[in-house]
Amino acid sequence: MAGKSNNVSTNVITENPAYDELKAGLLAVLGNVISPVSFAVLAVYTENENRHVANWACEAISRHKNPEALTYLERAKERLGALDKTAGAIKEIAELTKQSEFPEIGNRQ
Repeated sequence: MAGKSNNVSTNVITENPAYDELKAGLLAVLGNVISPVSFAVLAVYTENENRHVANWACEAISRHKNPEALTYLERAKERLGALDKTAGAIKEIAELTKQSEFPEIGNRQ
């Protein structure tokens, strides 16, 4: 079931790039579908020119608990400033990486 919702969400977002409330909801769905495909789509949308889309993508990608998300979150913060969802997501991922089984990530400065 998760694969099917992931495909539908990914297709709708990539085929219709303009912002609307549906896309914010789909980004939220992708945040709950932990897979390489949903992570990749969310990573792209953290760089969206619409700050609201980027904000939702940052919040969603943080739910993947993937240390690789930190790079995307930091880049979004530099570009957009500290949006509520971005700032919270960076803090959460940074805390996870400190306790991570990936010491090379947890020791970043």
